[in-house]
Amino acid sequence: MSYLHDIKRIQDAIETAEYRVIDVYRIKKEDIYKKSRSPEHSQARFAVWYLLVKFHQISAVAVGKHYRYDHTSVLHGVKRAIELNIPSELGLGAQPVENTV
Repeated sequence: MSYLHDIKRIQDAIETAEYRVIDVYRIKKEDIYKKSRSPEHSQARFAVWYLLVKFHQISAVAVGKHYRYDHTSVLHGVKRAIELNIPSELGLGAQPVENTV
């Protein structure tokens, strides 16, 4: 795969994940990018990060760079998404969790 192909794949994954979360949580796209710590915004952000890391197999480093967070914040967000049962809120049901977090 070429570098440009990887960038396009990441951009497509981000767009897909964001729109799914926007639809489920009924928030604005800008809310995902806010640094707000309110449960509404943080849980939506965690949901996007969960989808990107677990389903689209985007690295936590790449996700963090896009959202201007450290990769450890992304990993924590993915872990919190699992703890908060966000996958079922997204209609994913019980998903097997790999040891990537």
